[in-house]
Amino acid sequence: MSKLDKVLAEYHKYLMRRGLAKESHVPYLVRWVRQFLQFAKDKTGHKFESVIEMFRQHLEQNPKTTDWRIRQAIDAVIIYTRQSGVGRCG
Repeated sequence: MSKLDKVLAEYHKYLMRRGLAKESHVPYLVRWVRQFLQFAKDKTGHKFESVIEMFRQHLEQNPKTTDWRIRQAIDAVIIYTRQSGVGRCG
C-alpha cells in the first residue's frame, strides 16, 4: 500500500468514525482529497489556502464540474486538513 493510499484510508476511517458524511458519500470525498493531493504535490512553498484556491480554479475550468461538486471537493479538502493537521504544501 502506498503512502497516499494509507493517508486516504485514514481519512476514510476518520470520516466514518466521526459521522461526517453518509457512508455512500465517503468514497467521493476520498476521491476529491486524492485529486487535491495529486494536484498539490508540485505546489511546494505556497500557502495552503492559496493551493486550495488554485484547486478550486482548476475544478472550475471543467464545465462538467458543477458548483455543488466544487463545494463538495473543497469541503472534503478542508475536513482533510483538520484531520491531518496539514497547513502547508511541501
